[in-house]
Amino acid sequence: MNKRVQHIIELMQSGEPENIALAWQLAASINEMALFDPLIALAKLLKMGRSPKQRVAKILQQQELFIRGVVFTPQATQGFGTLQKLKHLSFEQCQLKDIPESLFELTQLARFSVVRNEITSVPDQIGQLVNLTHLGLSINKIETIPAAIQELKSLSYLSLAINKLKSLPEEIGHLKNLRNLSLEHNQLEALPKSIGNLENLVEMRVEENVLKDLPQSIGGLKNLHSLNLKNNQLQTLPKALGALTNLKTLDLSGNHLTELPETIAQLRHLRCLILTNNHFQQFPLCITALEELEELRLNGNQLTTLPEEIGRLKKLKYLQINNNQIKQLPPSLGQLSQLDDLFIEHNQLKALPEEIAKLQKLKRLWLNNNQLKQLPHSLGSLKKLKHLDLDHNQLSSFPESTTSLQRLAHLSLAHNQFNHLPEVLISLQKLERLDLTNNLLTHYPEQAKQAKKLYWLFLEGNPIEDARAKQNRVGR
Repeated sequence: MNKRVQHIIELMQSGEPENIALAWQLAASINEMALFDPLIALAKLLKMGRSPKQRVAKILQQQELFIRGVVFTPQATQGFGTLQKLKHLSFEQCQLKDIPESLFELTQLARFSVVRNEITSVPDQIGQLVNLTHLGLSINKIETIPAAIQELKSLSYLSLAINKLKSLPEEIGHLKNLRNLSLEHNQLEALPKSIGNLENLVEMRVEENVLKDLPQSIGGLKNLHSLNLKNNQLQTLPKALGALTNLKTLDLSGNHLTELPETIAQLRHLRCLILTNNHFQQFPLCITALEELEELRLNGNQLTTLPEEIGRLKKLKYLQINNNQIKQLPPSLGQLSQLDDLFIEHNQLKALPEEIAKLQKLKRLWLNNNQLKQLPHSLGSLKKLKHLDLDHNQLSSFPESTTSLQRLAHLSLAHNQFNHLPEVLISLQKLERLDLTNNLLTHYPEQAKQAKKLYWLFLEGNPIEDARAKQNRVGR
């Protein structure tokens, strides 16, 4: 390339209007107008400017380009290399099969994203983009990541989600400034040992892979706040997991776990623990040491009992233990005084403890699909209750004490043995929805009209001949 052509390119790359005009003149004088062709083609695709000169001037001024649904010609992609002012560049749904080589000349890029394309590989030249802080490569068909990724020392966000990765290079451990790492929905069989070197990592998502174990080095992620390992093939967890003392959210649902390491008790800042759909037969006692825990999900396991020690979780607001084989609840459940939501459906409960009355902040309670024949008088003490589901039990009456449930808006009693509408329900001033589907009522409950806010009334599946029973609304 001769000096005059180089000078023209430098003038263009400056992006200054007077320099662009001068570059245009110089190119015309030496018959090098073709230098502008890629820029003109690119600007035209992006609908910038009307004349070729306007298009060049406009596109060279851009610091941010967010491009969606544009299919590029080879000539247009060559124009990117001249856009030296670009800081943010995003391609979404552009049918890119590879990353255009000209992009690797944009060494000032801070954010680069090629989401929802058809890219199969990432070239070594990615290491040239040394100023990148955000790199988005999700929803492609990428099978490998090059070792050159280690050159992106300033990277704080890296998304490789929804690709075809089976492994990661050990060099990923050199990204010491990384704070967010998304690896979900790949085919990862293991994490590299160097993962533990990412000491500034705050969030890591590895759900929907095929991990069978975790490296002990994971304990090096001292600043990790959120770890998602949902839907892998984990059978055991390393003791080193207990070293993640800043962890606030841990999702281990959809694995093959039967126990937790005792070191879990060291996660003193943990607020959310999700163990849904594993193979736990016993409640892991180490959980009861997690005094900051606010959300616990153990639904979809094989638990038969809950320990008395569960009462230690004084800050728990959300407890999900449905779809187990629990036959009895411990009295200490009443010590969970901050509980807002309690899911106990699909178990084998025959009775509720009177201590349930102590759950004074409870707003939503699911007890459907159990074996309850009666409810405790103390149920009426849950004065903040808004939603109560008792479907698929063996109930035929409702305790008089429930007249104090004046915030209850949704009540479901479907698939029980009620032969009349319990009078106590008429006094519930905020009741809007009542489901009595598939019970034993023989007459339309005329008194339902007295419930001031009751609008939805479901009576199908009862031996009632009145046509109103199929309307699902209270007729007034």
